Amino acid sequence: MTSLRTLFFVLPFILAAQPKDVTVTVRNPLDIERNGEIVSVDLGAIRHLRPEWKGVTLEVMDGRTALVSQSIDNDADGIDDEIIFPARIAPRGKRSYSLRPGPRREHPSPVDVRYVLPRQDIGWENDRIAFRVYGSVLAGNVDNGIDVWTKRVAYPVVAKWYKESEGSLPGKDTYHQDRGEGADFFSVGRSLGAGSAGLLYNGRLVQPGLFDHHRVIGNGPLRVSFELYYTDAVIDTHRFTLVKRITLDAGSQLNRIDERYVSNASFAAELAAGLVKRANTVPAAVPSDGVLALWGPTNADSVNGFLGTGVVLPASGTLREDSTQVLITMPVEFGRSISYLSGAAWSRRGGITSAAEWSSLLASASRRLRHPLIVTVSSR
Repeated sequence: MTSLRTLFFVLPFILAAQPKDVTVTVRNPLDIERNGEIVSVDLGAIRHLRPEWKGVTLEVMDGRTALVSQSIDNDADGIDDEIIFPARIAPRGKRSYSLRPGPRREHPSPVDVRYVLPRQDIGWENDRIAFRVYGSVLAGNVDNGIDVWTKRVAYPVVAKWYKESEGSLPGKDTYHQDRGEGADFFSVGRSLGAGSAGLLYNGRLVQPGLFDHHRVIGNGPLRVSFELYYTDAVIDTHRFTLVKRITLDAGSQLNRIDERYVSNASFAAELAAGLVKRANTVPAAVPSDGVLALWGPTNADSVNGFLGTGVVLPASGTLREDSTQVLITMPVEFGRSISYLSGAAWSRRGGITSAAEWSSLLASASRRLRHPLIVTVSSR
């Protein structure tokens, strides 16, 4: 009996000493469901509430279910800066999740980013689509455009396709033929491709060339993110540098691109994001929403279905075009980052199979970009 009384006396103090979870509340300001959208939680704010959690592996709980999550060190200082997880929030709704110390879990990753030698390309992908940018003259007559690799499988293919193409003659890479998983049907040349960007200066487009070096920030299981550095770009006599951060989440057709231009010179320019023209494609745009889209046959062979490319700016834009591409522009401030979306969808992958569906996805993405989920943290 004495032991039982002691237990009842001591138990409340033991429970009170246990570290409490941190509550993460996610609010949706829009009247559309946010299903599977990736939420980011600032780990600096978490460590402010729970200093003892520094260096501790955390897990995200939805009730009693542990969600797939990913911790990311954005500035390469060895300390994770954010933890991300997929949320499902009803229209105008809110939902609470909890963070707590937990085991390190391994999850299959549908996303991947890699630096490919000897070509010096960067290739990245998720379960929906794949992209690459070029890093050397081995790619031919190219600039900073984004290439699209259309895939109809959910698993990663970029490393496999590059490996299978080793030893191929220039221009005869095997990944240009669909052998069951998809292919690279896209032609970029010196254009911006599928939504890369340059600067519009005195009415002409200036692109920064090939990237000089890169840094991978995160690589799955929910997100890939990396930075490209262009350090020797020139407009007339004005030198400038560009840091471009590209982020792609699992399940998304669109990259988030954060660009920061820096120059010691003073000159006015606009950001110009562009889509390369393709035969029989039809452009569609809503400049007030910052949306530009192309939709049409993937290539001359009808068996390869249809391909959409698109850009979503964070504010209204101005439409322009030249002989090779359609552009949407907006003011840019040197030294400050500007964020926009760009990407592609292939009808043979499923999900997006028409121009109307592609335009609808971009319209929804515009609203989400301008009205992000609102995340707050509190201790219980």
